Amino acid sequence: MDLKSCQPDTVVLASLVTLGNSPQSFADGWNIDLVSIASQPNSIWEPDTCPMCAEGVPLVSCRPDDNDELAKQKQQPTGDSPL
Repeated sequence: MDLKSCQPDTVVLASLVTLGNSPQSFADGWNIDLVSIASQPNSIWEPDTCPMCAEGVPLVSCRPDDNDELAKQKQQPTGDSPL
């Protein structure tokens, strides 16, 4: 169920840390205040301009189980899809 379908009376959006401008844009869209302890920039790179992509650094997750699954997928014979 989507939050909007419940017609909530949202009064504030709170966060310990916000990254980039998206949280403020989201709060502005709902016409609510945004309260956070800290804010940090968040640069999102397009794949063709990403320095890590250019260096061939593999995409990994901060969740160890996800990385195990990625490793298993790489070991599958060509033509097999994990989906």
